[in-house]
Order: sequence, then structure tokens, then C-alpha cells
Amino acid sequence: MNKSWQWPAGIILTLALFLGFMSWTWFYYHSQQIDLVTENYYDKQIAYQEQIERIQRARELPEPLRLAYIAERRQLEIRFPAFFSPEKVRGSVTLYRPSDAGMDFPVPLGLDREGKQIIPTVGFAAGLWRVKISWEAEGLEYYHEEAVLF
Repeated sequence: MNKSWQWPAGIILTLALFLGFMSWTWFYYHSQQIDLVTENYYDKQIAYQEQIERIQRARELPEPLRLAYIAERRQLEIRFPAFFSPEKVRGSVTLYRPSDAGMDFPVPLGLDREGKQIIPTVGFAAGLWRVKISWEAEGLEYYHEEAVLF
């Protein structure tokens, strides 16, 4: 190769490699799925004061709500305080997977006579889950959220 053509070829090759890398980066990052933490986040932000009051009521309970993951049986146990009458408690449990919105799902709250609910976790992806419990008892609404590792 002629010496006068070596440096222009080097510049062209360098620019071509740079443009190829930038194109690959652009296509790669634009093909990634990005989940919002929540849909309609603006509307939820406006109503969050009510949520703060629910959380505060749950924190002020004389006996706390208890969550326990029992690994041997692969189940999540939710135990409500004894002063709540199980037949008067209505609500839902949402199992929220922060890393994948497609894995989130709600479970209706259905307490047994002892005031507990068992949720089987067979088939759940291992990792961090947030258990969000929203319930109403005796005309008051409550909310409790806790992180659990399955």
C-alpha cells in the first residue's frame, strides 16, 4: 500500500468502526423493554395522601400485621392481629415484582378463623417481591407493604 494512503484509510476505518459501534448501541438499547414502575403515576401521586393515612393507621395498630415466608412449604403466610374479626376484613394482596411488571398479580384477601391467609409460592421466580396488602375493617382502610425474598 502506498504510504500516502495509509493515514486516510486509518481514519476511514476508525470512523466506520465508531459508527458501527454507535449504531449497534442505539439498536440494542432501543430494543430493551423498559417497564414503568406503575401506570398512571400522576393520578396515583395526587391520591397518595389517602395512602399515607392508610399506612399510618396500619403502623399504629397495637399488634402488627405479620408476614412470613416458609421456604420448606414454599408459601407465604399473612397473619392479621387477633383483634380483627376475620369475617369483617375485606381487601387484597398484590404480589409485586419490581424487576418485571408482567409477573405482578393480585390475590383476594380471604382469612381463615385464625386470621391468617396462606399464599402458595410454587412457580414464583426467585428473588425480591414486594407484598402489598390493602384491607378494610370496621369502616377504616389500612395498607401494609413489605419486601420478601422467595
